[in-house]
Amino acid sequence: MKIKVNQEQIDKLKRIIDKHGIESLGIEPYRLIEMGLVVHYDGNLILRGTPIKSLGNLESVGGNLDLVKTQINDLGKLKSVGGSLYLNGRKINNLGDLMSVGNNLDLRNTKVDVNGLGKLKYVGGHLSIKNSPLSYLDSFEEIENQVDIQGLIG
Repeated sequence: MKIKVNQEQIDKLKRIIDKHGIESLGIEPYRLIEMGLVVHYDGNLILRGTPIKSLGNLESVGGNLDLVKTQINDLGKLKSVGGSLYLNGRKINNLGDLMSVGNNLDLRNTKVDVNGLGKLKYVGGHLSIKNSPLSYLDSFEEIENQVDIQGLIG
């Protein structure tokens, strides 16, 4: 099946989102993110409890990103989070392209493995990796505050 997209309507949709935010569409933000329509989200993105599985084309979140109690298993193209990133208890295997988290990174009870930190270089706050199979932190250039690594599995 082939479809034809009305570029004029897409442009109108972009203007509405830019002026009033995603919420003005009456569509849950996670649906637009999963469809790959959102590249940057300026504020706090609270997806707690949603059925989202991937962040798709989302590259940055300006504030906090809360993925607790989601079905997330892929951070997609995410490169930076300006605030804190909450992944505790998620079945995510790696952090993909994520390079920096401006505040805290919560990886408690995740399945992030030894190679799972990928490109991550900077955490501006606390890093918590309790009860996870991570065994070393070689990729980091800077962690501003404390690292809580109790109960590492592996």
